[in-house]
Amino acid sequence: MAYVGISEEEKEKLERMPVLLNLSTGMFVIPPVWDPSAGGWVVKVARHGYGYVNPTTVKPEGEDIIASLPAARFSPIPIEGEKALREFLRQVIPWLGERPFSGTRICWYADTPTGDFLIDYHGEYDGLFLATGDSGHGYKFLPVLRERIVAAVERKLEDELAGLWRWREKSLPFKGTEDGSRGGLKLMVLDEQLMKEVRKTKSKL
Repeated sequence: MAYVGISEEEKEKLERMPVLLNLSTGMFVIPPVWDPSAGGWVVKVARHGYGYVNPTTVKPEGEDIIASLPAARFSPIPIEGEKALREFLRQVIPWLGERPFSGTRICWYADTPTGDFLIDYHGEYDGLFLATGDSGHGYKFLPVLRERIVAAVERKLEDELAGLWRWREKSLPFKGTEDGSRGGLKLMVLDEQLMKEVRKTKSKL
């Protein structure tokens, strides 16, 4: 995602704009918000896509497993992502298309294949309870989710939700959340995308 600084006049022009979302690409832009760190108004443009992966070898009980763990840093974003954000801005708010970003960041999600939460006891480790798998939309449910988590811990969660949020033995290999809201390419490796930026910079020297 990226933020673009705007003037007070531009803020008044855009403040009644609805959230714009392209379900084919996952690109979206939200109305102006005040950014205390920037000391001004900004427009946020982002991509709700399949995202980047960060393949990392982990060794639970000595067995090597490749998992996508959170990256060491979340900014700057790869050139591929920056180009996608700028192209979308050119389409929906043309006069902001070339304006410098005031900040960029990768949002790291705990995705599940279906986009449903994972709120259940682990299938193998006795007593291990998991409440995860927000898939980028967990914040919307915070006011009610805690009650459901308690119900799941006490094994009193209603059957329909327990079925959706259950532990699944076979979730690998994971190629992306298929909940109908994602766009873009699948399985882009973050380090590979960031290295393209480094190679491009060196080629200019």
